[in-house]
Amino acid sequence: MGVPRFLLTDPRPSAPAAGGVDVDALVLQHLPLVGHCVGEVMSRVPRHVDRDDREGAGVEGLLQAARSWRPETGVPFSAHARTRVRGAIVDELRASDWASRGARSRARQAAQTTEQLTGALGRVPSDTEVADALGVAPAQVHRVRAETHRSYLTSLEETQGSEDGERAVHDSVRDPGLSPEEHVVLAEHLGRLRRAVDLLPARVREAVRGHYLDEEPMAVIAARLGVTDSRVSQLRAEGVALLRTVLAEQAAQEDAEQHASLSSEAPAAPPAPRCAALSPREAAYAASVAATADTRASLRTGAAVLSGALAPARHQAYGDGRQHRTALTG
Repeated sequence: MGVPRFLLTDPRPSAPAAGGVDVDALVLQHLPLVGHCVGEVMSRVPRHVDRDDREGAGVEGLLQAARSWRPETGVPFSAHARTRVRGAIVDELRASDWASRGARSRARQAAQTTEQLTGALGRVPSDTEVADALGVAPAQVHRVRAETHRSYLTSLEETQGSEDGERAVHDSVRDPGLSPEEHVVLAEHLGRLRRAVDLLPARVREAVRGHYLDEEPMAVIAARLGVTDSRVSQLRAEGVALLRTVLAEQAAQEDAEQHASLSSEAPAAPPAPRCAALSPREAAYAASVAATADTRASLRTGAAVLSGALAPARHQAYGDGRQHRTALTG
């Protein structure tokens, strides 16, 4: 153990203790005692407890012991210091513990009872059996264990054993939300989808928007358009087909352009444009979507959709956007 910095920079003068004993000499001579006391305490605490903090508290206790020791009492300094060092370590441990002393006491009692029953029964006892032995309700045993589990902390850098060997805790923790990159991609996709829906022919747009975005019944859409329910279903299918075809065409062209820009060698022959395979109506619609393409505007629109700012008052039209994106574009 190295010499703590505060022992070298203590602003108080290095005055000898009563009886002419040098405080600094005592501390430096008995520093290994701190390591022994910390080792004893660490053997009985969870793995997540930080050793460095315990050593700092132990050194502080050693310094206090050196300043308060009186040789004329006849008590050896090692015995006097051990009591102070252990007390300082335990006090610091209790101060940093998330669980109360009562919760720790109840947890120890439950653990001792569980151990005794395991030896007597030859198996791990149930919570009901532990509760009966303690004379409490099973719910109390559940609360005691919950209190203990809530107070357990671990580092994301800590390694744990698995079938594949040792791995860090953070490798097994999954974030259910989107990553920043996925959020940007989804926002851009939703912005493009919103623009593409707005550019659909009027009656087709009403059918698609009413069904997928406003979540209106077929009868309501049909009454607004003055057609039958089956006609609304046809218009909706027509709009979905247009969206899928045009957005897939646009994505394919962007992929081809990106591949060409990243390629060090020019391709032997440029890929045939897929627009040639589109019908005149699809080609006209694709041209209108391409003419209004704006990545920044798509990101702004998509971000507003994800935040709910563009949700209609009747329903959260886009929600998080993923279910509508799947329904409309496949």
